[in-house]
Amino acid sequence: MVEVWHRAKDIMFNDKTSTSIEMLKIRERHISLLKKLHGIINADDTKIDEKSKTRFKKIESEYNELISEYGGIIEEVTRVGRVEKMHYLFEEEIFQIIE
Repeated sequence: MVEVWHRAKDIMFNDKTSTSIEMLKIRERHISLLKKLHGIINADDTKIDEKSKTRFKKIESEYNELISEYGGIIEEVTRVGRVEKMHYLFEEEIFQIIE
């Protein structure tokens, strides 16, 4: 039973930081691409027809919402890891900051 409890804790506290960082970097690239495309379409010298301008204006608010809510960039990550000492009947957990 101790081994089962130990494995359950391993699963619960599994470090998913690298996967999360990878997904956030992909999101940052998407946001950056959206900003570039928005700049091209919204530039003064861009020549687009009225129908396209109307379509652009319809999605402008959604674009602004995405940029304001998700347009941040991760500058630093602090990992908190779990170091453990296993005993036969009890486990003692020690959390530390991993840099």
